[in-house]
Amino acid sequence: MNTIKWKMPDQYLTEWYRNLSGAVKTAFYAAFVAGLAAHLYQFTNKLYNYDELANTPGGIGLSTEQGRWLLNWMGRFMHSVFGGSYSLPLFNGIFALLFLALSAGMIVSIFQVKNRLTAGLIGGLMTVFPAVVSMYFFMFLSLYYAIGIFFSVLAAWLTVKYPKNIIADIGSPWEKQKETVTGKKFVLMSFKKRDEGLFSLGPSDTHLGL
Repeated sequence: MNTIKWKMPDQYLTEWYRNLSGAVKTAFYAAFVAGLAAHLYQFTNKLYNYDELANTPGGIGLSTEQGRWLLNWMGRFMHSVFGGSYSLPLFNGIFALLFLALSAGMIVSIFQVKNRLTAGLIGGLMTVFPAVVSMYFFMFLSLYYAIGIFFSVLAAWLTVKYPKNIIADIGSPWEKQKETVTGKKFVLMSFKKRDEGLFSLGPSDTHLGL
C-alpha cells in the first residue's frame, strides 16, 4: 500500500531557501541591510508631510484618478480590516523594506546574475535609490508603494520563469501580429503619400511638399 508523506510548511520553506542561489540571497540581505542603514533614522522618528496630515487615517489620497487602481483596493482593504491607513514608521518602513528586498532578489534571478558583488550592489541600489527616500517621505503609503513594486517585479519574474504558462502570454501573439500589421500599413501609407508628392523622406530631413 502506497503511503503519502506530508511535509510541514517549515520543511517546504527550508527546501525553497536551500534552492536559492547565493547571488539571490546576497541581493536580498544586501538590500535589507543597506535599507536599514539608509532609512533607520526615518523608521525611528516621525516627520509629517502635507499628504499625511490631510488623509490619515481615513484616506489614501488620489488613487484611481491618477491611474493607481491597486492603491484604491489596498486602501479599502486596510480600512475594512484596520480602520484606515496609519503612518507607522517602524511597521510600514520595515515591511516595505522587506518587499523591496524580495524584489531585488527576483531581479537578480531574472537577469541570472552569478557574481555576488554585483548582486549585492543591485540589492543595495534597490533600497537606497532616491525614489525610495521620497517614497518613505509618504510613510503612510510606503507599504502600498513597495507592494506595487513587488508585484511589478513578480510579474516579470513569472513571465521569465514560466514563459509558456502565464495567462497574459496568451495575448502576446495577437499583439505582435497587430503591431506587424500596423507597421506594414504605416510603411505602405508613407510610400503612397510620397508617390503623391505630399511629402518626401530625405536622408537627413523630412519636409512637406505643399
